[in-house]
Amino acid sequence: MIQGNFFDGSDSKLHAAELTLSGDTVIVHDSVSRQILLQIESAALAINARVGNSIRAITFNDGSKFETNDNVAVDALQAQIAPSKQQWLYWLENHYPMMFAMLASIIIIGWLSVQYGIPGSAKWVAHQVPADLYYDTGEETLKYMDKAFLEPSTLSINRQQTLRNTFLSQLDELELDIPIRIEFRQGNLMGANAFALPSGMIVFTDELVNMACDDQELIAIFGHELGHIEHRHMIRSVLQSSFIAIATVMLIGDASFLGEVIIALPAFLLEMNYSRGFEQEADAYALAFMQQKNITPGFFTSIMSRLERSPNPDDVETVDAEQEPSNLEGYFLTHPLTEERIKQFGQPAIQCPAKS
Repeated sequence: MIQGNFFDGSDSKLHAAELTLSGDTVIVHDSVSRQILLQIESAALAINARVGNSIRAITFNDGSKFETNDNVAVDALQAQIAPSKQQWLYWLENHYPMMFAMLASIIIIGWLSVQYGIPGSAKWVAHQVPADLYYDTGEETLKYMDKAFLEPSTLSINRQQTLRNTFLSQLDELELDIPIRIEFRQGNLMGANAFALPSGMIVFTDELVNMACDDQELIAIFGHELGHIEHRHMIRSVLQSSFIAIATVMLIGDASFLGEVIIALPAFLLEMNYSRGFEQEADAYALAFMQQKNITPGFFTSIMSRLERSPNPDDVETVDAEQEPSNLEGYFLTHPLTEERIKQFGQPAIQCPAKS
């Protein structure tokens, strides 16, 4: 039995009352006359959460209400009709250390998921994507870019073929699971740059080719772009922004679902910025590649340093990673140049002015 006050909902008058539970029925009696004020199924009531020793309200679906300060009795009633129902606020209030420990755990788990869980899952999923999906994605992406801002290369056919043969000849002894294809385009607002598409296509802009003082510098860039392809950086960047897609693939084991995500890749490229971790992976791959091919690592430093000094404001390689790009200046801000990145490659192998 619980002592308290009853409001029938029709007016503000209160009745000193007693509440009892009989089976699945709640009965409210007038404390003086013993008249039954309410008889209702226990499922038709709601008990507010306990907060300290504040007055508890038991409301009924007909609009009436019973109030009491006997929290112990209300807790007992609640345990009978709905075990553990609405007790969590009271429990937390009386277990502050545990509450903060739980909160800290949630924050730590969230941070670990973002820092390691999602990137790790994205890496796994990216290597499950069917090869034909990569190919289709690369073709459609280049078509999109050709319409948006690239133009046909002005390099001579002979120069293009010479460079293409030079690059592809470096693939001997490399175990790549994606076929490599070389394309050339006039970058225009994109400036001096090179980028790799998931299909294995690597595109060099005329501006970058003309800036190089030695084809070895372009081979160094080629090695870096191979690193992006081998590590699936572009797809991983997309997936890390699409956690739902990652979870779906891991749950159902069907990588074809990724087509829905990857189909949006062209638009994503315009906003993409490789993480520092991805750049470090690609740099490490390029360094190992150059050492394997007996190419002086300083050639990488040479071309990167020249890009950094380039007066062309649209050379995206020179844009600081923390700078906020505007309009077309932000296209393919994929290779932010930092002193830490190029330090491992040693001193520049060549010093020469940029070509016009």
